Amino acid sequence: MIPIRPFDSAAALALASVLLAGCVGGKPPILQPPAAQAEQLVAPQAARSVTRPPQAESAPVGVPASLVVSATYLERILVPIGSELTLRVEAASGVPAITRIKTTGGPPYDISASVPSTAEAYPMTVTATLNSTIGHVMSGSVVLGASPISVVEIVMRMQAR
Repeated sequence: MIPIRPFDSAAALALASVLLAGCVGGKPPILQPPAAQAEQLVAPQAARSVTRPPQAESAPVGVPASLVVSATYLERILVPIGSELTLRVEAASGVPAITRIKTTGGPPYDISASVPSTAEAYPMTVTATLNSTIGHVMSGSVVLGASPISVVEIVMRMQAR
């Protein structure tokens, strides 16, 4: 049997004020009509600019864009600092762009390359290859059908020797 102890009036008053703090009009949120609940959740929205359409925010045509890649691997090894990560971007309409960096820590590795911003550059193949200083080689690639709106993630896998 659970013993029941009487409440101190100050403790009861503090508990009641905490329980009723979220109430509007004396009713807890669960007992309010749906319109009142929705009214509490509405957040003010910033006014949209009518002078600048949303598509005007992209890079002008013909100007190189920056492609940002986050490369990682799921192997149970730690690649030594100083290993070489190569990013190869092959656009459909031109020569490949190659960027190389030396690793300074563990994955994910962030690397970027300058790529054409025209629609003719797609589909575009992006390949990340990691050559470890101890001989491990990992590689992974993705094919982009259009210009990405965020970071491109590539998961590299161990290659056969």
